[in-house]
Amino acid sequence: MSTRHNDWGMVPDSQRKASDKYIKQNIQQFTVKLNVKTDMDIIRFLWSVPNKQGLIKQLLREEIAKHELSDI
Repeated sequence: MSTRHNDWGMVPDSQRKASDKYIKQNIQQFTVKLNVKTDMDIIRFLWSVPNKQGLIKQLLREEIAKHELSDI
């Protein structure tokens, strides 16, 4: 059995391959670049938020709900 080292220690290749397959099939990643000169208010706020992903998802779902209601 072959293993590789990652942040959590040694992981068997089979587990890594299964994880890679799951990520490829089920995960989408989006990146936002913020300018320290024009977006520092956003950057400071995000620094203060412990769960950035949760906040962003919540805000997006609220926005989606507003648009769904306005389409009726």
